[in-house]
This record gives sequence, C-alpha cells and structure tokens, in this order.
Amino acid sequence: MIDYFASKEKWNYVSTLLLCKASLLPDSMPTDDRSEKTVDELLEELKAATKRLEETRDRRGEIIPSPMQGTIIFSLGTCGHGFVNRAIDRRWWPGCCFASVDWDSEALSESAAENKFLLEIGLEDIETSINESSLDLMPYFNKLKPQIVELLKRENRKNVIIVFNAAGHMSELAKEIIVLSYELGALPFAACFIPFSFESERRRKHAIRIKADIENVAFKSIFLKNDEALHFIDRRTTMPYAIGVLQDIMADRINKLFGATLFGNLR
Repeated sequence: MIDYFASKEKWNYVSTLLLCKASLLPDSMPTDDRSEKTVDELLEELKAATKRLEETRDRRGEIIPSPMQGTIIFSLGTCGHGFVNRAIDRRWWPGCCFASVDWDSEALSESAAENKFLLEIGLEDIETSINESSLDLMPYFNKLKPQIVELLKRENRKNVIIVFNAAGHMSELAKEIIVLSYELGALPFAACFIPFSFESERRRKHAIRIKADIENVAFKSIFLKNDEALHFIDRRTTMPYAIGVLQDIMADRINKLFGATLFGNLR
C-alpha cells in the first residue's frame, strides 16, 4: 500500500510522472500495481525509466536522445577544467564529450576530459607576457585549430558548450571556438563565470569586455557571478567549497537551459 509517511499528494504526483514515462516505454515496466508501491519505490522506478528512456527506441523506431547526449563541452583554463572534473566525477551528463584547452601543461594534466589540447607557448613568450601583462594566444590557437576542427567533425555533436572564467587569459579563445562551432553546424553555448567583486580591477575590466564579446556571438549564454556563492557561504567556508557551490549552480542552469531530465544527477 501507499507509504503514509509521505503525503498522498506526493504519491499521486510521482505516480502520474511514472505513468508518463511508462507511456513511452510500454514494455519496460508494469503499471497495474501502482497502489502496492511506496513513494520511494516509485521514485526508483521513475529514475530507472528515465535512464532507459535515453537508451530505448520509441514506437516509430527512432532513438530517443538525452538532452545532453548531443553535446560536447569545452573547458578553457583552470576554472573550466574544475567544472568538467566535477561533471565527470558526479556523472552529471553521461554521453557528453569533454575537451580541455590550456597553455599550462600542469593545469591541463589535472583535467579529466578525454580530449586535451595544449597551446605550445615558449618560456620566453610567457616571461614577456608577465612583464607586459598581456598574452596573445591566437598564434598558438591557430596551430591547434585543425585538431579542434577534427574533433568537432568526428564527434558531430549538435551543441557545443564552452566553460570558462571571463577574467582568465583562456577566455580569449571562447569566441574562436564559438565561431568554429557555427562553421561546422553546431549551436554554441557559453557558460561563463564572472569574477568576484573583490578581485582586481584589471580582471574585472577584462571580464566585462569578454562578456560583451560573448553576448554578441554565442547562441545562448549563461553568466554566473561568483558573488552568488556569498549567499550560501560564510567566513568559515573554504574557497574550494565555494567554488563547488558555484559549479553546482552553473550545472543546474545548464540543465534548465537544455531541459535536462527531472531527476538529474546533481547532488
């Protein structure tokens, strides 16, 4: 019988959702014994049905895709790599293809993405950029462009998401990958972290410029201000925890943008 520790309204809601899933999977699960199921059992069946739904053919014999299966996610710089690592570790979007781009070999080695692209910048160029507070990445990106184009063609994904921090050097490449995506028939989305208000004036001005550029070219953009994490943390909170909160918020907004399944893998 119904688990009376849960409300009858909740059971009816879950039970209705289960019927909706079952209508798409006619042979995958019984529905005539709903009254014998507890709320937890119904939830588990609904989650299992959602998973099977991504792998099952519908009545017309067509593949029913997951909202995120046709997506490749690029991470630019340490901020983007951290997001990708969290997504892979927590299995937010199974079926996605992940790629990371960086000029820092050590930072790139920390990425869990299956595809990695290193901008081969010499030590002399790095020292010059530190002295002049600037680093032109385009000559190095142009050398990698054929490899990135090959990846986009091979994967043939419908959507491309670029994750980056607007204040970082690697943000300069987001626009280039967006343009490449358009040229190869994919819709580019930007998932951009905006620096904390207490960061340097130079970083904030850089972020404002990058944000304006991305708004003009990306199909759709998500701009998440890092200051939003301040609503969920206090002085005792560590920075890694705060960054994790921001990554979870960004993932939730990506889910909403792509209409991901009701019971996702966010935890």
